[in-house]
Amino acid sequence: MPFYTAEANGRPFVVFKAADKDDAVSILNNPMVVTELSTRNDADGKLIWAGVTPLHVRPATGQEYAKWLAAKQAASALVFLIDNITRAPTRPGLTPYT
Repeated sequence: MPFYTAEANGRPFVVFKAADKDDAVSILNNPMVVTELSTRNDADGKLIWAGVTPLHVRPATGQEYAKWLAAKQAASALVFLIDNITRAPTRPGLTPYT
């Protein structure tokens, strides 16, 4: 099964497994995933993705896949590519993207 990376504002921030690109978009449109992705801060305390700008989905690079493999033992199916992330407050009412 291939791996995909989601980018926000040109910044790759999460890698995950999906059957194909349509499946990757479907996974990212899941309301639980939207909440998970839109409630993470980077090391500077800034939201990685606010749930407003469109995400770009593309095949993961070898380095991104390697990070998924390394983190998968202790992580969910979504592996963040940005180090030192923290959880931000929940942001209700976000609109899924395509």
